[in-house]
Amino acid sequence: MFILSNKSRVALNSLLTSVLFTSLSCLASDTSLGVNATVVASPCTVEASANQDVDLGSFYSNMLNSPGSTTDWANFTIDLSSCPTSTRSVDMTLSGEAEGTTKYFKNTGGSSTNVAIEITAQQAGATTLGPGDTFNVAVVQATHQASFPLRAHMISPQGGATSGTVSGAVEITFRYN
Repeated sequence: MFILSNKSRVALNSLLTSVLFTSLSCLASDTSLGVNATVVASPCTVEASANQDVDLGSFYSNMLNSPGSTTDWANFTIDLSSCPTSTRSVDMTLSGEAEGTTKYFKNTGGSSTNVAIEITAQQAGATTLGPGDTFNVAVVQATHQASFPLRAHMISPQGGATSGTVSGAVEITFRYN
């Protein structure tokens, strides 16, 4: 049996503590930490309300009897303003329910059958913008604005449209470059 004085106890505790921490540090290994981030452009202001309606008009169903028949185009524009100076262009991606395997948007809320909604840019010969498609426009640096000139109409891919209403939903997402 050993009897230690207080002075010896303090020395022994110090020795045990230093041995313990020394042996623990031998068990440690070097570790590196990787940090990644992305800085994205600030958003522009969408000038239209959050829910913009496009009126495609009223037409007789016999205009949409033949496969591929269409109604007149209805032009509309989605305008952006107050774009940051660093934003050079904007991508607009459309999403929604497709009409079968076409690039047309489905008549999801209307009572008319065999009718879909086609959207393109306003320029002649523009390709159809369907679900998942992206349309890019430049930001006018002098005004910090961007404009998406679009048009839509009804189309009957199979023909044989019936009388009723046509209503579809298209969600738009913007990406600032």
